[in-house]
Parts: sequence; structure tokens; C-alpha cells
Amino acid sequence: MDTWMYLAQGFAVALTPENLLIALIGCFVGTVVGLLPGLGPINGVAILLPLAFALKLPPESALILLATVYIGCEYGGRISSILLNVPGDAAAIMTALDGYPMAKQGRAGVALSISAVSSFVGSLLAIGGIILFAPALACWSLAFGPAEYFALMVFAIACLGSMMSQNPLKSFLAALIGLGLATVGVDANTGVYRFTFDSVHLSDGIQFIVVVIGLFSVSEILLMLEHTKGGQQLVLPDRSPAVQLPRADPVHRHHAALGHRRLLRRYPAGGRRHHRQRPHLYDREAPGRPARHLRPGRYPRRGGPRGGQQRLRLWLLHPHADPGCAGFGHHGGDDGGPDPL
Repeated sequence: MDTWMYLAQGFAVALTPENLLIALIGCFVGTVVGLLPGLGPINGVAILLPLAFALKLPPESALILLATVYIGCEYGGRISSILLNVPGDAAAIMTALDGYPMAKQGRAGVALSISAVSSFVGSLLAIGGIILFAPALACWSLAFGPAEYFALMVFAIACLGSMMSQNPLKSFLAALIGLGLATVGVDANTGVYRFTFDSVHLSDGIQFIVVVIGLFSVSEILLMLEHTKGGQQLVLPDRSPAVQLPRADPVHRHHAALGHRRLLRRYPAGGRRHHRQRPHLYDREAPGRPARHLRPGRYPRRGGPRGGQQRLRLWLLHPHADPGCAGFGHHGGDDGGPDPL
């Protein structure tokens, strides 16, 4: 009963004209910041944090501003991912796999609208999940120990096999390269510098977003330079409706269920990088679906990965509010683990 009372009080504060205007401004600013590859929501919030302090906003208004900037940055990263094949952040990889081929077919507006609708619906589902399940899972999340970490890593390797089922050797080599890059920096347990070559810039390791932008954006630039042609090329826009919910409804139902059945993301270091790919993998392995619908850009109504990612965004805020642990490395201490403070 107390939950509903607190919920009513929260709505009374959040739905004031001032806070609604702050939320609108935060979403707009976050979308603009997210358009710039490499910044991402973490840097966007960090940049605007002094601004929120300088404006002397009330605590609830400042939280609304920073939260809307965070969510806006997440959607802004999808715009560059769809239009340019340059992921704005690490979580936009799965969007680039389907969105950019659709943009080359003249359906960029369709891809952007699906991404926006999925983000909105996913955020609403995440809010409901936090309200209903956050108190019950607050203590349970602290039981995430070494065995669970090991199971998580095994599951990540299984996901790699599902994504590259036609070429497992390439998947294995990519995993080895990723593990090699992850060893650069300070060891989280011993504090020993590994493969830094006496460079201060490598002491923090190689960030995942740097690798993602290098793999996607640099390769896309080289391909554009290689296939440059003279004259003008015309891409006719697709006149079909932006979103057809009856056709996409089974896909969104699958991702909505996956977004809340997988409680692993709720735990410290549960990892957004594993869960942003799970809806895409579920679509690949769903029985009875023709393989031609699973090629990049060929399934015109897929928006579920965006909904799952947006639900994960709001779930990541919960470990800080309840058990006081970080959801993943960027939110925690220097060692990338839970921050007891």
C-alpha cells in the first residue's frame, strides 16, 4: 500500500508544468548529444551535471533532467546508427545491423519510427517493472557471487555461438581478440598494470565504445571511399506506414517478455552488453520463422531490441537506489565492480 501512496506522490511532483518542461528539454538535449558518436549517455550526463547544479534546481527536478538526458542520449545514438552505420554507443550495435540496411533501401524513416516507438514502450514497461519488483529484488541482487559470474560468462560465449552460427571460427577468433583487448589496463584484483607499455593513457584500459566505433565507422568510411561513384544517386523513400503493430506484435511480445523474465540484468555486473543482444538472438532462433526474415534489413518491423535496451536502461538505475551497487563497470568504482560507497 505504501508503494502506491509513494507512486501517487511521485506523479504529483513529476507532472507539474515545470518538471514536464525540464523533461522535454532534457530529452531534446540528450538526443542531440547522443547523435555525436563516442559521447554516449554517461558523458552526456557528466557534462550536464554541473549545469544542473548551477541552475540550483530542486533535487527532484535535477533527477528528472539527468534521467531524461540519459534516455535521450540512448535514442540519439540510434539515429547515427541507422543513418550512417556509426553506433553512437556500444548498445546501438544491434540497431545498426537492421537499421542501416533499411536506410539504404530508402526506409530510414520507418527504422527511426520503429526505434522511437520501441524505446517509448520499453521505457513504460521498465517503469512498471521497477515499481512492482524493485523492492523484492533489492536484497536478492546482493547474492550475485562468483558462480553467477561464471555462468554469465558461459552464457555470453553461447550468445556468440548463436550470433555466428554459420561461421563459428570467426566468432571464436573475435572472442579471443576481445579477451586480449580486455587485458589491457589495471588488474581489478591485484592492481598490477598489464600491457600498458608505461603509457598513462592505457592504464584505464581500452574502452569498448572505442573498439565499436573503430570497427563500424572506420570500416564504413573505407567502404564509402572504395565504392565512390560519380554523378548523383537517388534513393526513393518507402511510402509504407511507419509502424504496423499487427505485423510486428509477436516480435514485440517476445522482447517484452524477455525484458522482464531475464532478471540477470538486475544484478551487479549483469551486463547491458549481453542483454542488448538477447532479443535479436531470440528472433534468430524463434521456431517457424523463415530465414529470409532474419537477414539484416529484411525484417522491416523489428523494433524489439530497442525496447529491450530501453528497459535495461531504467533497470540499471535501480541498483544505485536499492542495494547501492553498480549495474556495470561505467557506473561503479575504478575496478569496474560494485562500489560499496
